[in-house]
Amino acid sequence: MPQYGYAVLNHLYANPGLEADFERVFLNRDKHLENTERFENLLFLKPHSTHEHHVIIAFWQDEAAYKHWQESQEYKASHKNRGTKQGADKSIVNRNLSFNISL
Repeated sequence: MPQYGYAVLNHLYANPGLEADFERVFLNRDKHLENTERFENLLFLKPHSTHEHHVIIAFWQDEAAYKHWQESQEYKASHKNRGTKQGADKSIVNRNLSFNISL
């Protein structure tokens, strides 16, 4: 894990009974981040029990690297299904109970 840089913590709440579906979809997604410049690491943390958040932590060299990725084609490709019937956020993830923290 890097000793400095920028981290984004996504706290994603999978709807009850769909936790395994969320894990399968997330872990089998296209891996666009691995080839992204100044991306450091990604951690996927499972909750200890149901009705808790999964936490995905993305480490970047700095905030500018993260913001640059958000504007990139790779970001658009990895989030192309967000808000659609194919997107996990439509049926699996409850966006009203999910949030992120950047530091």
